[in-house]
Amino acid sequence: HLRLICRSCSEISHLSITDCPSLTDNCMKSIGSLKQLRVLNMADCLLITDTGIKSLTDGPCILRLRELNLTNCMRISDGSMTNLSRRCKRLAYLKLCYLDQVSENGLELIGQMDQLISIDITGTQTSDTSLKSLGNSGNLRSVTLSSCRQITDLGLTKFATSCTNLEYLNLSFCTQLTDNAIRSMAFCCKYLTTLNICSCSLLTDMSLQYLSGVCKYLYEIDISYCQLITDKGLKYLRRNSHYLKRIILIECPNISRAAIDKLVLKIPYVQYHYTNKPSELAK
Repeated sequence: HLRLICRSCSEISHLSITDCPSLTDNCMKSIGSLKQLRVLNMADCLLITDTGIKSLTDGPCILRLRELNLTNCMRISDGSMTNLSRRCKRLAYLKLCYLDQVSENGLELIGQMDQLISIDITGTQTSDTSLKSLGNSGNLRSVTLSSCRQITDLGLTKFATSCTNLEYLNLSFCTQLTDNAIRSMAFCCKYLTTLNICSCSLLTDMSLQYLSGVCKYLYEIDISYCQLITDKGLKYLRRNSHYLKRIILIECPNISRAAIDKLVLKIPYVQYHYTNKPSELAK
């Protein structure tokens, strides 16, 4: 049916075929033939392999393809990363979440795609080395590194040095990061507007001091499950982050109710969890 659709609707520009257990490599040539295709979402298509991605990138669709989502396409490996980096020269938005077969070497190839604006590599084997390579994509504005647990302060520092125009950064569950990494990132990425450091359990009030002092355009931050952050950290945000409008702080046991009450007076949206009773305050 998909091949018939591709033949009869050759002007398709947006195609979403998520969670299709019957979709195989045999269909990828038909998708690749769509000359006007700009957005392709194939998340959770579990049978697609490197062969299918090669058929896709060999087709004329790569001339206009700007956005690609391959989340949880678990049979894809480094071979697909090679084809994407060599063939997809206009690709700007890329999601490669939970690709267990893609190694550090494969992720390094993505760093050669200097046209990328946004990338999501949640739950991959990203290490300091591959993260440094990713930093070569100097046009990146949005990066999601959630659950990339191999990343350390060294890797994030080198990455941030190259990606100074970042606006969105998700570091949730990057459990090895310390205040030193946040300090380096803050001084390099001064235009940051959204930051997620949920469950970065080693971070302290010092991280919020660096962020509030340098990242003047910070609009939203998630510090949930950062159990070392205290009232002092919120004080830094409240006093120095003039553009801050949204804070999420779930399960932060060292932050008092009094500090939250003061925060609500300054910040329009505060979501928190206090004394085991979820609450949400909106001004």
